[in-house]
Amino acid sequence: MRIFVVSQTYEKAEIYKQIVQLDSNEVRECEDVYKALTEAGNCTEDKISVIVVSVVKEDDKNKTVCEKQSKKRSMQVQTFGNFEVFYKGQPICFHRKKSKELLAYLIDRRGAMVTTAEACAVLWEDKEYNFSLQRQFQTIVSDLMKSLKKYECSHIVHRRRNGMAIDVSELECDIYKLLAGDKNALGQYNGEYMSNYSWAENTAGYLAMKYGVMKINE
Repeated sequence: MRIFVVSQTYEKAEIYKQIVQLDSNEVRECEDVYKALTEAGNCTEDKISVIVVSVVKEDDKNKTVCEKQSKKRSMQVQTFGNFEVFYKGQPICFHRKKSKELLAYLIDRRGAMVTTAEACAVLWEDKEYNFSLQRQFQTIVSDLMKSLKKYECSHIVHRRRNGMAIDVSELECDIYKLLAGDKNALGQYNGEYMSNYSWAENTAGYLAMKYGVMKINE
């Protein structure tokens, strides 16, 4: 018994061509692996069984890609100059300044997990890290998630028991494009990075050193 399971995208014409070349006398198309195995269970060893699992067809694949791209483009992040966040071109409103700053820091960390203690040290440089500050931080986190949820963007933040991180694949961000070698992002870079936050100076210095001279030379 020969079972052919196609688990990725495929074109039916190409699969049919391959089936014909095998001189198969039984062709079954199943929606998932479990149905495919059920179909194969009654086959004898001398009978060729070709089973095509219909996971994602080409048309559906293209549609899915477009939907994902549209979802990613729905939120745009500006880090060059002052930090700003937009949803479909409109500024996102945050009820608390610290909520916006927390998001800025997560984006600056580029997907790295940020602990509660680390975030508190950034948001409240002059305050002692204690239970009261932890509760205050949880209020900020709650406000941030509510603000993002309002704009259907809460999925960009991954939360853990004692930390959180940004999903870099779920947003459009100028610094991410710059670091990836995007020439348009290089043209947009003005030598300033998250100017409204003092803790961003380290990243700002790194960008100025790496891309500032390059831009002048070009």
